[in-house]
Amino acid sequence: MGCFLQLIRWRTALLLAAALLASTSCSLHEINPQPHPIVEPPARFVFDGDAVTGHVLHIDPTESWWRHFGDPVLDQLVEESLQQNLDLRAAMARLAQATAITRQSKSVLFPELALEARSDGEIDADSSSSFSVLVGPLLSWELDFFRRNYSEYLARGFAEQAAVEDYEAAKLILSTAIVNSYYETIEQKRQLALLQAQVGVDRELLELIELRFKGGLVSTVDVLQQRGQLAETESLIPIAEARAYRLENQIDVLLGRYPDGKERVKQESTLPLLNAQGSVALPVEALLDRPDIRAERLRLVSADAEIGRAIADRFPRLMIEGGYGYANTQDDAGFAGTLQSIFTLPLLDWGRRRAEVTRNEALYDERLARFSAALIRGVQEVEDTLYLLKKQAEFLSKLEARREILTATVEESRLRYSQGLTDYLPVLDAVQELRQIERELLTEQRELVALRIQLHRAIGGPMGPKSGIKEVKDEALS
Repeated sequence: MGCFLQLIRWRTALLLAAALLASTSCSLHEINPQPHPIVEPPARFVFDGDAVTGHVLHIDPTESWWRHFGDPVLDQLVEESLQQNLDLRAAMARLAQATAITRQSKSVLFPELALEARSDGEIDADSSSSFSVLVGPLLSWELDFFRRNYSEYLARGFAEQAAVEDYEAAKLILSTAIVNSYYETIEQKRQLALLQAQVGVDRELLELIELRFKGGLVSTVDVLQQRGQLAETESLIPIAEARAYRLENQIDVLLGRYPDGKERVKQESTLPLLNAQGSVALPVEALLDRPDIRAERLRLVSADAEIGRAIADRFPRLMIEGGYGYANTQDDAGFAGTLQSIFTLPLLDWGRRRAEVTRNEALYDERLARFSAALIRGVQEVEDTLYLLKKQAEFLSKLEARREILTATVEESRLRYSQGLTDYLPVLDAVQELRQIERELLTEQRELVALRIQLHRAIGGPMGPKSGIKEVKDEALS
C-alpha cells in the first residue's frame, strides 16, 4: 500500500512539472509548411503563344500525359516500364528507407518498454556473500515538453514526403525517356524505309540511263554519276539500321530487360501529326506542383523542422524511468517497483548547441535558394519550349514548301534531260537536294514530337491519378 501511495505522489509531481514546463515552453519555433520562393513567380508565362497561334494544350490531371499521342503500343511500353524499370525500383527502395527513418523518429515519442532480468552478487570482507535476482518490465520515456523529438519526427516526415515526390519525378523522367526512345526509333525506321525507296528509284534510273548509254544517247559520265548516287544512298542504310537497333536495345533497358533483339516498335508505325502548341492554359504557380519542385519545397520544410529540433535541444530534458518485477534476495522475496525522473539542463557546451542552430538555419537558407532556383528554371523550361514549339512548326512549314519546289525542280530537270536540252548534272543536284530535304523533314517532325514531350516534362506530366503517400509507402515497404 505504501508503494502504491508513493507512485501516486510521483505521478502528481510529474504532472505538475509537466504543466509548468508546458506553460513556459510555448512555441519555440513555428514551422512554415507552405514556404514561398525568394522571388515570387509571375502570374503568367511571357510567351503567350495562344494569342498568336490559337492552339492550346489542355491539361487533364486525371489522364497520363503520354496517352495524348493516342498510340496503344506506346501506352503499353510506358506502363510496362513503370512496373519493371530498375532505376524506378531503386527510387522505391530510397522511399522505403525514408519511411523506415520516419518510423524510427516517431517511436521516440512514446514510452519504451523492455523486459529486464538482472542478478547481483557480492562477497564481503568476512567472506560472507549475498545474491539478488530481479525479473520484470522496464519503462523509459522522455517527456518531450520542448518538442525536440517531435520536431525531428516532423523533419523526417517531410523528408519522407520529399522521397515520395522524388519517386514521382523518377516516374516522369522514365516515361519521357521511353516516349522519346519510341519516337526516335520510329523516325529511324521511317528513315530506313525512305532510303530503301530512294534506292529503288535510283536503280530504276540507273537501268534507264544504261539503256540510253547503250543507244548512244548519253555519255559514260551520266552512268557513273547515277551509279555514284545509288552508292551514296545505299551507304546510308547501315547507319539507319544501326541507330534503329541501338534504340530498340535502349527501350529494352528502360523496360528493365536485357536486349533480346526483338522489335518493340512496329515497322508500320508513324510519327504523330502535331500542331504547335502556343499555350498550356496554366498559371505559372502550377509549376509548384511539379514533382521535383515539390520535393525541393518539402526538403525546405524539413530543414525548417530541423531548426526547431536544434533550438529545443538547448532546453532541459526530463526522462522517466521505472520498473516493476519480482525480486528475490537472501533477506526477502516479492514484487517491487521503482520510479525515477532525470532532469538534465545544459549549462556549458562551448557553443556546440548554438552552432547546431546556426548550421540548420544556414541549411534552410540553402534549400530556400535551391527551391527558388528550381522554380525559376522550371519557368524557363516552359517558356523556352513554348517558343521552340512555335518556331519548329514554322520551320517545318518552310521545309514543306522547299520540298514542293525541289519536287517541281526534279521533274523539270528530268524533262529537259530527256529532251537532250541539258546534261545529267542538274538532275543529279536536284535529286540530291530533294532526298536531303525528305530525310530532314522526318528528323524535324520527330523534333517537334520531342518538344511536345519536353513540354510535358517541363509542366510535370501529368502522370494520371496519383497514389496517396500512404499507398506509395506501403508499396515501397511490401
